[in-house]
Amino acid sequence: MGIPLRVLIVEDSEDDALLLVRVLRRSGYDLTYKRVDTAAAMSAALETHSWDIIIADYTMPEFNGLAALALMQEKKLDLPFIIVSGSIGEDIAVAAMKAGAHDYIMKGHLARLIPAVERELREAEVRRARRRAEETLQESYQLLQAVFEGTTDAIFVKDLQGRYLMINTAGAQALGKSPAQIIGKDDRELIGPDVVREVMEHDHRVMRSGETHTFEEVTTIGGMTRTYLSTKAPRRDHQGKIIGIIGIARDITERKQAEEEMRRQRETLYQSEKLATMGQLLAGVAHELNNPLSVVMGQAALLRQSIRSKQQSERAQKIVQAADRCARIVNNFLALARQRPPERQPVQLNQVVREAVELLAYPLRVDGVEVSFELTEELPILRADPHQLHQVVVNLVANAHQAMRETATPRRLRLKTGVSIDGQHVWLEIRDNGPGIPPELQGRIFEPFFTTKPPGVGTGLGLSLCQGIVENHGGRISVDSVIGQGAAFHVLLPVAGLEDPSRLPVEARASPAIQGKRILVVDDEPGIAGVVAEVLQLDGHRVETVGDGVTALKKLRDHHFDVIMSDIRMPELDGPGLYREIEQRNPQLLQRLIFLTGDTLTPGTREFLEQTGIPCLSKPFALGEVREIVRRVLQAQEGPLSSETDLALPHEQQRY
Repeated sequence: MGIPLRVLIVEDSEDDALLLVRVLRRSGYDLTYKRVDTAAAMSAALETHSWDIIIADYTMPEFNGLAALALMQEKKLDLPFIIVSGSIGEDIAVAAMKAGAHDYIMKGHLARLIPAVERELREAEVRRARRRAEETLQESYQLLQAVFEGTTDAIFVKDLQGRYLMINTAGAQALGKSPAQIIGKDDRELIGPDVVREVMEHDHRVMRSGETHTFEEVTTIGGMTRTYLSTKAPRRDHQGKIIGIIGIARDITERKQAEEEMRRQRETLYQSEKLATMGQLLAGVAHELNNPLSVVMGQAALLRQSIRSKQQSERAQKIVQAADRCARIVNNFLALARQRPPERQPVQLNQVVREAVELLAYPLRVDGVEVSFELTEELPILRADPHQLHQVVVNLVANAHQAMRETATPRRLRLKTGVSIDGQHVWLEIRDNGPGIPPELQGRIFEPFFTTKPPGVGTGLGLSLCQGIVENHGGRISVDSVIGQGAAFHVLLPVAGLEDPSRLPVEARASPAIQGKRILVVDDEPGIAGVVAEVLQLDGHRVETVGDGVTALKKLRDHHFDVIMSDIRMPELDGPGLYREIEQRNPQLLQRLIFLTGDTLTPGTREFLEQTGIPCLSKPFALGEVREIVRRVLQAQEGPLSSETDLALPHEQQRY
């Protein structure tokens, strides 16, 4: 099987065109070509087909190579364009190259044709990859701009003199002005003189220390006093030199007023409710990121597979690694925000530990905490709720971090795992070198609402929550501490109840790929549908994509598909609606259905997936996860596949 190549030949001589075809086929190309010799014919060919390269004669009775080049450029196509002529002078060749032709070859020297074709095909792919990267960068910029302007918090950037360089609309409104009226001014020109000194001192403190700080700041604008929680960080240039500050400020006036009126227990409950609300907001933001993040992850992985340049491959690998990290962070956020009954499933404790620490990596790094791992390899697999265990580790690490803020550097945090002597339990130890816990308090730290932190800093529920989760899993949590030597929390969890706790389930292990199947991808996001389709096509499948359930039903009525991959949320007819239509018309097809979703937290979506038992791939996903879930669905189809007529939907009157 040769290399597929689609060639548009602009040539009035059939013999010369066939000569080019023979040269290309002898070089190993599986050729699809069309010969045209007029502008009208070439225009029609460009509009109705896709081409990899154009090879044009220079002189023809009714057409010429430069006109053909201009026609291609007029249609905004970036295709390799090579002129092959038997009578072209050097001045004409130079003019053609200046006009945009990529090469010119004399018909008497066709030995140069194949190297030229190979070179121009490579360069065309590089140009396409560059355009895709630029488009992705532009989309990322637009996303960041949307976040910058969409938040209700004030976001601002100042220079060394305190002059505003940037401020979002919310921040400008807090100062009673528009962004244009603020840029170039400092706080002395914007807020009351009685509070401006404190605000400017906070700015100077951040720039002097080179560290991030959070302050409560009071401002008076138009006779109204508001309280803001402002987090300010140093802004550095490419050499690491501090050139100003970056800050975000949230209006907490109402919260402060409420705190002054409530008793301590009501205040604690309020803080707990606020955390839950923030978790829901965090989950919503994470879900909004899932679709574009899926596209970035997929396209970056495909780009890495397709390019040959080592330098560009390394760049693509960096994009893949960054996108994978973003995906892990989003999933960790969703794990913290998830509020649902425990879901017991096979869990790797080491993986939970690494992901939890990754979520808190930035604040730990900012405070100079040195984190070390001593994780025993090949731990037995737990049957547990990974999201609840994740919450336990995050709470314990966050508590250790908070405690170590009271000590001087070096600040050290060590996480260690292992197996009990009898092999029936796995254990986790989280040890810090903070100030330690007094003996008289060690017996109370797991009590609900008990805290040694100042008012407003903690709720006193974290360790109580951890104890409840661990005990619900049949385990134990304990602490040992010596004043001045830090504290160590120990978590012990049972591994009993698994048929083979030393291994992952069979479906998690790699199996040979199944190829040559027909797959329908239903998603109203073209970027996601394109990524899924491309990776499955690389595996040898024939893939078709549609943007909604109505069109999918029409496809299923007329054609046979081995797998149907559908998004949950779509216009006109969504995933659940498509499921019900298939269930009514041909239930046999349901065994071939896979759902794609970034909305597994919504109660309705979760209940639907649990009731139907349809496999689900959560966004953002890696290419390997797409291949694995398709392989599992294909492998689960028992016996030989039915005929296309049996499995297509009946030709009945459609209700959509």
